[in-house]
Amino acid sequence: MLWMYYALHKSDACLLITTNAFGCVIETIYIAIFIAYAPKKARVSTAKLLLLLNLGVFCLILLLTILLTKGRTRVN
Repeated sequence: MLWMYYALHKSDACLLITTNAFGCVIETIYIAIFIAYAPKKARVSTAKLLLLLNLGVFCLILLLTILLTKGRTRVN
């Protein structure tokens, strides 16, 4: 998700966006299959970890880059 965010801010990054989008789709399918067949304890811990990292950490990084940087500095 961070690479997708980076690619959206970088100019002429069509290949970067498509590559990372494909990677996100493949990873999502993998995680969905894992959650479908995992034991309940592993399923719960995986869901907690996903929520923490994807919602918590990614949103924190997103907010910090939006609030603390401007323009081309975000890409650097």
